[in-house]
Amino acid sequence: MFTLLDWILFGIVFACMIGVIIFMIVEKVEAKYKIIALIIEVVLIVAMVGGCAAYHTKTESGKRSLKTWQSETSGGIDRTVTVYDINGEEVAKYTGRFDVEESSQEGVVKIKFDCNGKRHIIYAQTGTVLIDENEADQEVD
Repeated sequence: MFTLLDWILFGIVFACMIGVIIFMIVEKVEAKYKIIALIIEVVLIVAMVGGCAAYHTKTESGKRSLKTWQSETSGGIDRTVTVYDINGEEVAKYTGRFDVEESSQEGVVKIKFDCNGKRHIIYAQTGTVLIDENEADQEVD
């Protein structure tokens, strides 16, 4: 449910919290301040986990980032890529489990993906490229 960025953020906060705990032990801080620090740390952890969970389940950009993470870590998503020429005639069709990388440079859209062990790069200057997710992987959860 969490992306790499979320885990990095958790790691940084966790390391800071460990640092605070070590500081309080070394400096022999009073017990009441240790308890207050512990309560604050627990509240921060709960807020971070809750915020990340809400972002990834309640916002469309969060759902897209989760889908991107799923695609990158599981070898892609089951998709169909259909390439059409300028007149709307189908030129090529690819179906398989792959991850798509898109970039736009000087008005040329470049779509790169690996399908069935072969690299495909499509430069869509005058045609249309449709990338559809197949039904089997529609669920994000």
